[in-house]
Amino acid sequence: EESAAQGLYSQISDLEGLLETKKRRLASVQLEANSIKLLHDMVIALRKEQSTMLAGPISELVNRYLVMLTDDSYAGLELNEELLPIAIQSNRYGTQLPLDSLSYGTHEQIVVLLRLALGVILSKNERNLVVIDDRLVNADPMRMKRLSLILQEVSNNSCQIIVATCNDTPYTGIKGHVISV
Repeated sequence: EESAAQGLYSQISDLEGLLETKKRRLASVQLEANSIKLLHDMVIALRKEQSTMLAGPISELVNRYLVMLTDDSYAGLELNEELLPIAIQSNRYGTQLPLDSLSYGTHEQIVVLLRLALGVILSKNERNLVVIDDRLVNADPMRMKRLSLILQEVSNNSCQIIVATCNDTPYTGIKGHVISV
């Protein structure tokens, strides 16, 4: 009688109902978490598959540009899963070198070649824009001439290229529209 008078039975009943609601909510949240994890895993797998599919054509194009740029000093670029360069094949030493062993200018030029290759690969149906923000200032005159040839080829065949620079002299051989600021 005392328990009933204090409402313990109804409190127990209320707590059991609340517990049941919390259990259903927990099951719902666990289902959502499992769904999100599955979606995350699918996105990671798709990204990896896309990287794998792009790595071959990008490497092939970058390697062709690399041979042109370096006059056969370097023959190939190794890319990681994120399509970032990690090593380069040196013909002079007959081995792969880590990217951080290259000069700053050569490293910058490889990044430009990679950006150009990505632009070419992604420009199958339409001409995409590639912006180069004066990454080529550390190129010697001979490399700059070779880079100009590569830029000209890419701009003629695949992409629209904008070069932002404070020194337009190295680009004088490239046909294009110049906007001076």
